[in-house]
Amino acid sequence: MVNINNGEFLVKRFLFLLFVGFIVLASLYGMAVSARGPMPVVVDSLEALNKAIAEAEPGAKIILKPGVYVFDEYKPALKIKKKNDISISSDGKAYIFHKRPTENVLYMDRCRNVQIRGIHFGHAPERGGCTGGVALLYQSENIKLLGGVFYGSGTVAVEAMDCTTVEVLGCALANCTERAVSAIRTNGFCVHNCLIAENDNPNSLTQARLLNFEQAANFRLEHNLILRNCLPFRNEDGVPKLTITGNVFAGNAFPTPPELLGDGGNREVKIEKTAKLPALLTNAELWPDDAVKKVAQMLLRFRNELKKVK
Repeated sequence: MVNINNGEFLVKRFLFLLFVGFIVLASLYGMAVSARGPMPVVVDSLEALNKAIAEAEPGAKIILKPGVYVFDEYKPALKIKKKNDISISSDGKAYIFHKRPTENVLYMDRCRNVQIRGIHFGHAPERGGCTGGVALLYQSENIKLLGGVFYGSGTVAVEAMDCTTVEVLGCALANCTERAVSAIRTNGFCVHNCLIAENDNPNSLTQARLLNFEQAANFRLEHNLILRNCLPFRNEDGVPKLTITGNVFAGNAFPTPPELLGDGGNREVKIEKTAKLPALLTNAELWPDDAVKKVAQMLLRFRNELKKVK
């Protein structure tokens, strides 16, 4: 004879154990999520991106979907103000173009521990009377710009004012009209594995130079290709600690400073004046390493997207 009460007891016990197991698994999942930090916020418009940044708490991860984002207002396309410990990234196929050449494309103000990866910034139209730079970093600390394009016709690709520890890694700094990099009252600025290319001086400004330093210290220029720039390579203001190692100079309008060649692994490579960038990809002698060649391919894709912007 079946004991009904005993059967009910077994069912209740099973349900109780199932419930306890669920609670344990949920707790473990919650601990895992907590260990990884907050879930990423995924956005697909500049409006949503700026909103996510404005609402971001420390530890936030924001992902911009691939696409071409065109901005046409008299303010920076991307503004990051008073934010700490956040990351903003894409997969290398997100392009932000600003149609107002007098404005910065990226503006960062009083931030700390901010990383931007795989997002490309530039002005459209490609050329014009531009008085704004591409990226301006102000009073910020420990900033990383990784795997992106910073493209003119901005006056400067990346400018840091009153900053501490800025790293520009695996980026293209191209087609700007006064400077590729500017460090003003900034301590610690590293440009590594970058392509610094075709920055010129269409207005013949006497103060134009490829690298600009004003009361700056601890600047490192490492393993970059410095290619076909018309801006002079000079430093009139002096830098207390300037490290230039492992760079390749090629096809520039200015003479490579003799004191750099053979010192720190810097070298000069002769190239054909008419050779285009795609053809130069096959010149094994030209590239400091494969990482810089990938940056050049990234720049070519950027220019193709720029042509489509009206």
